[in-house]
Amino acid sequence: MIATMEVYTEKRDSLSKMLPGGELNGLVGSVDLTAEEISRFAPFAAQLSMLVADIAASIGRYSTETEDALRQLHRVASSKTGLKIGYTLPDGTAFPTVR
Repeated sequence: MIATMEVYTEKRDSLSKMLPGGELNGLVGSVDLTAEEISRFAPFAAQLSMLVADIAASIGRYSTETEDALRQLHRVASSKTGLKIGYTLPDGTAFPTVR
């Protein structure tokens, strides 16, 4: 995922240098384009969109895998120690005590 983020950054920087004005400031930028310019830059925008979708999918997968691993760790730690461990993650996901 980090490699994809690096590719996104490189492609976004490259695109921003090609745009009229040559620079986007901040995380979100805007620029006025003619219809011809929109057609010319559309493939670059599509590439960026695909990279963003890939990054979002990776984050979703990693989040699910991490939660699964945390649930397994919780189950093992509770059963091995005999402690009744319960906690809630900041997003509201609850790990109830194991009996």
